[in-house]
Amino acid sequence: MHTNSKSLKLRVSSKKEYLQKKYFGLKDNITEQQAIALEEFREADSMVKEIVDRYHLKPQNCKVDLFRSKDDDNYK
Repeated sequence: MHTNSKSLKLRVSSKKEYLQKKYFGLKDNITEQQAIALEEFREADSMVKEIVDRYHLKPQNCKVDLFRSKDDDNYK
């Protein structure tokens, strides 16, 4: 597995955890509507995982212009 795909999987996983905590919390008893939303979220998450697993970065031969902010210390 390429480093970039590992990074993508990590970002997807952390977003999933964030959304689950934000919208569903750690409650044991949730409403029927929340349970339906959680199931739909899990189904969508499963589809995203499958797509990410199939995705492979390929080198491209193209010119790219990079724009950076002068005042952003993260990009020096």
